[in-house]
Amino acid sequence: MPQASNHPFLIEYPYREVVGAYRAGAIRLYCHIRAHILRNRILREVGQYIPFAGRVTELGCGFGLFANCLAKSRSDCVFKGCDLNAGRIQEASNVSKTLGIDNIEFHAGDAVAYVESMEEQDCIYMLDLVHHLPPDQVDRFINTSWKHLKPGGLLVIKDVSNKPYFKMAFTWILDVLMTRGEIPYYRSPEAFIELLSPLGGRIVVHYLDDYLPYPHVMYVVHKPL
Repeated sequence: MPQASNHPFLIEYPYREVVGAYRAGAIRLYCHIRAHILRNRILREVGQYIPFAGRVTELGCGFGLFANCLAKSRSDCVFKGCDLNAGRIQEASNVSKTLGIDNIEFHAGDAVAYVESMEEQDCIYMLDLVHHLPPDQVDRFINTSWKHLKPGGLLVIKDVSNKPYFKMAFTWILDVLMTRGEIPYYRSPEAFIELLSPLGGRIVVHYLDDYLPYPHVMYVVHKPL
């Protein structure tokens, strides 16, 4: 259970409880591996920017592992999760119902289209989504997400860097295997900053060094009031 604290670096997000609520063994195994890759330490890095009240959306939420963890720890937030895979969305919804997490809703659909119909949000975040999108859609996707943030809102993007090379190569192989042949498009931090700079917000870059060979980088863009 999360600790009784509003400080994101003191919260222990309920990975085990959420993972244990998935009914299928294969999904529990996948989520256990995913939780090991992006575990409490990295989720706390992301979580420091997720508000404790307001509207929050995760785009590309998959099985809802992190959205459910965050929603369970932030009862005054209204969370929404979107993913293209309807089966994963159903599993995410089953978990929130099983655990009584009533401040979250999940929607099946294309994230690029979904952002165009969203209400204004206090925070929009995405974890390892952008490198799976067609490169020619990313600029529109980022800009549309930005337009649906309230003044003072936050856009939080955790993605994979294309350097150092050995970490990128390791992650590339896993991505191709997990997606059954989809080729990811990784960007350098410099390319990501160039992508985000036209938004006009203040950009904070976190290099999430880890003992695992994944080149995690988080980009946080603060929308002016």
